[in-house]
Amino acid sequence: MAVSDQCLLQYPVQPFETEIVGMPVCKLSLAETDDDADTETLRQFTAAWREKGIWLVSCRLSDDRVGAIERLTDAGFRPIENLVTFERRIDGDETVSDVELATGDDIAACIEISNGAFTHDRLHRDPLVPDTVADNVRRAWIRNNMNGRADASFVIRRDGDVAGFNLCLFDGDTAVIDLIAVSPAFQKMNIGTRLVMGALNHYRGRASRVRVGTQTENLASIALYKKAGFAAVQQQTTLHWVNPDVTPDTA
Repeated sequence: MAVSDQCLLQYPVQPFETEIVGMPVCKLSLAETDDDADTETLRQFTAAWREKGIWLVSCRLSDDRVGAIERLTDAGFRPIENLVTFERRIDGDETVSDVELATGDDIAACIEISNGAFTHDRLHRDPLVPDTVADNVRRAWIRNNMNGRADASFVIRRDGDVAGFNLCLFDGDTAVIDLIAVSPAFQKMNIGTRLVMGALNHYRGRASRVRVGTQTENLASIALYKKAGFAAVQQQTTLHWVNPDVTPDTA
């Protein structure tokens, strides 16, 4: 449900994170027409969020919206991550023989791989977000994707064990790599590249391109996508406001 105090800024509650955290988590939608919202107006919103018991509000803006980012920072938001989006058209022949569709039996193995594999994402990067909360969100994200939210979930096996996974969504004519990870035991074995190529092959004839986002500090992922023929198309800044008066469920 979207909530707005003055019909100026919208901050819809995010049901997925809210259920895991046990208190409201919201996403601030700041359209370019709202870029003239002054710092005082934004501070009124943060004060209202404290009263409502909202724990975390995120906002993601294109890097060129410098003024809006500065005003959000002045109002109590903190820049958490710099996200770069890569795209690649689906062309050529990327056939790989060892990428297969995951099954429900692979969920536990994929969650195990994710433990400790993600340190660059916005929740793990925010010092005001407990690691247990970030971990719980990530595990539930994997579980939801592999239980049907994802359009396709891919794995590679080595000696019977899941060596890596790639969970993909489908948006219009674009396939989106939503979450990808390789087991520490199988690093530097070209597993990540093969998972990406497997997705390209799967979506050939159905999607025109593949999109993926990663953080500018995640040099290994950036190198992987560039090697696979992806090019950067957008850079964004993610900001967080965290309520100092409430504590999330860390169970």
